[in-house]
Amino acid sequence: MAHMRVNGRRVNIPSFLIKQGDVVEPREKVGISIQYVVRSNVSNQKQMPAWIHVDSENMRGVVQALPKRHDLTMPFHEQLIVELYSK
Repeated sequence: MAHMRVNGRRVNIPSFLIKQGDVVEPREKVGISIQYVVRSNVSNQKQMPAWIHVDSENMRGVVQALPKRHDLTMPFHEQLIVELYSK
């Protein structure tokens, strides 16, 4: 995650909480490998979630709104997260 910026500031915390309106993008010094991964992942997805706007040309995403429970497409088990952090 040290290769990412949120609102122009370097972020090196994987659990960093983003807010509505935050701009997420890779750092300029990262190189071509991250650019390739981001662009190929964005172009391979048929539909982006409604809560995030992706600008693949500039390699950035803007959080339009925080996702709601019904917006999540993969299984999500809150109890497993609670168990992990309660140790």
